Amino acid sequence: MQPRYTASIGFRLAGKIQERKIELGQRIQKGDLLFRLDPEDVELQLRVAESDHVSAKSLLTQAIAEERRQSQLRSSGSSSQSEHDLATATLAVASARLDSASRRLKLANNQRSYCDLVADSDGLVLALQAEAGQVVNIGQPVLQVMQKSELEAVVNLPEGFESELRKSKATVRFWSRKNIELRAELRELSPVADPTSRTYDAKFRLLETADELTIGMTATVALHEQDSDGIEVPLTSISKRDNSAVVWRVIEGNRVEAVPIELVQYKSETAIVRGPLVSGNQIVSAGVQRIDENVTVRVWEGA
Repeated sequence: MQPRYTASIGFRLAGKIQERKIELGQRIQKGDLLFRLDPEDVELQLRVAESDHVSAKSLLTQAIAEERRQSQLRSSGSSSQSEHDLATATLAVASARLDSASRRLKLANNQRSYCDLVADSDGLVLALQAEAGQVVNIGQPVLQVMQKSELEAVVNLPEGFESELRKSKATVRFWSRKNIELRAELRELSPVADPTSRTYDAKFRLLETADELTIGMTATVALHEQDSDGIEVPLTSISKRDNSAVVWRVIEGNRVEAVPIELVQYKSETAIVRGPLVSGNQIVSAGVQRIDENVTVRVWEGA
């Protein structure tokens, strides 16, 4: 079992971690303080921004008063047009400087708030990737959080099952909680096979919940149709031919023939299939991907 939503969380500025406020496996709520950076350098920048803002505000007040005097003098003819234009330009510059200082002050306040790493949503701490005293860069992950509480079962499916997978119903059982069986549905199927195992990752969303479920539990996903019957065969005996599932049945002369089947239900090591098979038929259960009608087989009688 694994969480559907996870997020690696980091600071929005670089600095030295002053303290860590959470523990591994702890449940957190939106607004909880997670980590805190040393705010000394950021607070110095904030003080500088505050001083620049006060200075710009004072210059604007002076420029407003000067422009008013020049307007009065100009109306009485005691001042030239160039002096009035200079006062107007000085007022515009002072206004722009105050606007710029206000934005720098807001940015400095934001930077100060970024020293506190706060949870954006409820969740569960899955991993801690930094400790107090460590210097981190912008965006460097310091913890991993499971968001919300939605869990899903992840399984690896052999080649040839994907055609019937979306038509099947799914239930999930748990090795350590044998009394729990939950309904599930396919949420995601990888379009690319793993290069080593040649299996496809399939993720099943749980349609029901249980208090006893935890991350990392081993689960078995069973795929089936309602009111279905058929014959049980090993998963290793199922092959794919012309985009259809087949098994290879042993016939007279130790030769084989392809028998088309319909996949009904998947179990941990076997599958329930329907088709022109009868109880007692001998089928090939290993190496089926390399078999054709020209192959001769030898039946293993066992010990």
